[in-house]
Amino acid sequence: MSLTLPYTLTNGTTADANQVMADFDAIVDYCNNDLQPILGVPISIANGGTDATNAPAAITNLGGLAAANNFSDVPNPILAMTNLGALAAVNNLSDVASAATARTNLGVLAIANNLDDVANAQTSLNNLLPDQSGHAGDLLTTDGTNAKWSASTTGVEYAEFQEAEPSGSSSGTTLTLDTWSQRVLNTTVANTIPGASLNSNQVTLPVGTYLIWASAQFSSGSVTIMGCRTRIWNVTDNVLINVSGGSASYMVVNGTFVVTGGPKVIELDSYATGTGGTGGKPADDGMPEIYADIIIQKIA
Repeated sequence: MSLTLPYTLTNGTTADANQVMADFDAIVDYCNNDLQPILGVPISIANGGTDATNAPAAITNLGGLAAANNFSDVPNPILAMTNLGALAAVNNLSDVASAATARTNLGVLAIANNLDDVANAQTSLNNLLPDQSGHAGDLLTTDGTNAKWSASTTGVEYAEFQEAEPSGSSSGTTLTLDTWSQRVLNTTVANTIPGASLNSNQVTLPVGTYLIWASAQFSSGSVTIMGCRTRIWNVTDNVLINVSGGSASYMVVNGTFVVTGGPKVIELDSYATGTGGTGGKPADDGMPEIYADIIIQKIA
């Protein structure tokens, strides 16, 4: 559209008050006609518009923009919750779009920050408790400051080891004159002490406090034995735990043993005076021959 001024009046005359008003009206009409096509084209979001020609479309466009820029998608409440939930989860918050997902997201976040895992009751408890590894059957106790696992007092932890030979067989222990000789221990009768074990005639005990009962016999055979004693020996520290009195055939020795700082190895030894001997003669009654026996109970 083009405009030529002064505008010619309908009566063919020009330039008077009426002419001025006519020119003004012409300018207004011109602007209205020229701007109308522009208003019919949506202004882009990049230029500050909505890129839409109606309100619903504008809301949709602005809603998508809002979600992309960490806001809710306002055209749809459910979608808004989803968008905000995803945004919240990314920023270490709960996923508000779903209660179950919120619990999971907050649980994972809580664990990372040394809190309870609220998403799962069992995992929640395990996360809050002291490390349970190696504490099967123990009780949760406190020293007044910190929680810890302690040996159960309701279930007895004990072990029994023996030198057991077939009926009619002599002891595998040889007693050397005037020296301490290791007793054979070759059979595990029972063992409910976690970490305790028998290996090469020696018993390994984990940290704890123990009551020990031990017995051993000996025989002179064709030689003369003046006397014999048996001891419980701490091999790890090369220290005596306890020793029996002298006897001519059978010895009993008891003691208390406290293990600290790590596992300890113990053994039974016998000492013979005279000309030596063996760890015992068989009864040959059809039952196993028991020549040495050690019973250990963990009390703390």
